[in-house]
Amino acid sequence: MISSWSNKEPKVATARAWVPGALEDFRKLALHVLSSAGFGVYLKFDLENRGAQTEASSKSLIDELSTSSSPRNGYTRNFREALQYYQQNIVHILFVLSTFPRSFLDHYAPSSLQKYKVAFDDVDRYLQSLVRNEKTMMKKLGTENIDVNRRSNLLASLVRLQDNKRPSDPTLRTQRKLTTREIVGNAFIFSVAGHETTAITLQYAVAMLILHPDKQTWFQTQLKEVLRGESEDPRDWDYSLFAKLDAPLAIMVRTN
Repeated sequence: MISSWSNKEPKVATARAWVPGALEDFRKLALHVLSSAGFGVYLKFDLENRGAQTEASSKSLIDELSTSSSPRNGYTRNFREALQYYQQNIVHILFVLSTFPRSFLDHYAPSSLQKYKVAFDDVDRYLQSLVRNEKTMMKKLGTENIDVNRRSNLLASLVRLQDNKRPSDPTLRTQRKLTTREIVGNAFIFSVAGHETTAITLQYAVAMLILHPDKQTWFQTQLKEVLRGESEDPRDWDYSLFAKLDAPLAIMVRTN
């Protein structure tokens, strides 16, 4: 995001690079955080334009969804755009889908209604593909040999729970397992329900840090102390490390 800002053209020749409004960028940033934590898809801030993608792409599904700015063959939007449109129009989408029969939306509805059904189908098919991909990876790697740090996201955890034939907790062995539809629904709700709130909070927190350079210095010092010797890739961090990140927590509490 910072790189994107620094590359913006100045409004006048003598001015520095400028950012006319940051909320959309913070919405994008929040979506990227939720996408990685919820679905294991690490989106790039500026996606690559490589033309239409096909189901038989030589790239892995995760890499394709992470980097491509073009929709897959048969889709109307790429993965990020599909999630963004769904979030921005979730009230309209839910109203249309709960009010009109699917057969009407498929064949007789005007485009003003049909677009919401198409938006739902895009997200649904993307998430169904991610569930199938996770199951395929589990078969290849074996349930006990999955790299938890690299594949630790909500969707993967739900799929592992569904496919684990003998859970370590005896109380879980007699309980009904989640269906694929329930996995998709839970992962989506948990991951994107707080998207707008997260974006606004991040924007306000950064604005306050800009206005208080001394707090920026304190924040950087605290992070360096806690993260000394740790990998630069957060996916390599042990979960216990997050309990030590008091500075980010303090800023979020103060912001709220």
